[in-house]
Amino acid sequence: MAPALALHTPQSRGPQPTPWLPRLLHRRHPRRCLQDNFQHLVTARRFSFQCLLEGDLYTQLDSWFHSQALARLQDLDISYLCPHQRSEPRNPLPPSLFRSASTLLVAKFSYCDFPDEVLPSMNFPLLKQLSLVYVTISGEVFHRLLSGCHALESFYMSEVRGEGCLHVSSQTLRSIGVRNSSKEKLELVIEDAPCLGISPVISANWMRTVKVFCLRSSGLELDAVLNILRWFPYLEKLYIIFQKHNEKDKKNHPQYDPLYPIECLQTRLKKVVFKAFIGYEKQVSFARFFVLHAKALKKVEFEVYGECNTLSVAYHHTLLKVENRASRDAQFEFRSNHRRTEYDAHIHDLSVADPFG
Repeated sequence: MAPALALHTPQSRGPQPTPWLPRLLHRRHPRRCLQDNFQHLVTARRFSFQCLLEGDLYTQLDSWFHSQALARLQDLDISYLCPHQRSEPRNPLPPSLFRSASTLLVAKFSYCDFPDEVLPSMNFPLLKQLSLVYVTISGEVFHRLLSGCHALESFYMSEVRGEGCLHVSSQTLRSIGVRNSSKEKLELVIEDAPCLGISPVISANWMRTVKVFCLRSSGLELDAVLNILRWFPYLEKLYIIFQKHNEKDKKNHPQYDPLYPIECLQTRLKKVVFKAFIGYEKQVSFARFFVLHAKALKKVEFEVYGECNTLSVAYHHTLLKVENRASRDAQFEFRSNHRRTEYDAHIHDLSVADPFG
């Protein structure tokens, strides 16, 4: 089996070298050491490059990927993240980086740019999982990238800067995740994705195939969440990840009209999971709406941040008006979680019971 190769360039002060590659890195001459080690490789299967060095590495990275050792990669993870350089200038990816495009199965690109020069290389016949994190990409390159992924099943993009409207069209895509906390508007249009079954996105076109949906909320935007749910009439599982907010006095009274019901709340939605639940008033009000209006619910789960005991559970049952629940079959589960979770560790693995755990 071809070896896996993980390269981590150290910071200027230099942490200890990676334990399982003790002689691969050198604090004074990391580039030279990395180049020397390529000469001893036949074919690498996985290449993970986490760059913590300041400065332009375009030329060096370009030379590495002209090596035959990296010509048939299956797993590629490139991150230019420097602890002192989280914004501009970004780092463009060299076209040579995609020499192994025909064999890639998994790819992740972080803190970098996709220049127009990579357009001719956008052909990934075997790629199944793709992640873009803090990247800048034009609408044209984004379209060519996805249209060149002929076997893509899972796509995740976080804090992506899109120049123009980003269009998603894929006959094989089963899941898409979008995370965007920037004030800059991101326009994403899902045009054609007939196999899409799980969607942690902010907005989407009419999707009758989507059965699992996840979104982040401060607990203050119930009306906005309900408007989104109207687009997913066949939704069966809903994950709400609560996050911090600074508008504790904002009203949160939903304008839900029973004469215009939300289809999934009437017949389809069977499970709702609330994560990072603290239990302040707006969160309780948010959760209570689903308890009182989701008629097909089988289970409601609360992942409570902090202590969770018998008294607190009984208290929340009262606040949620569990006795008046719309579905008499609904069961309620409370569990403690004492640590903050990113909730995207399993974003590509749909076989996991809780992809957002």
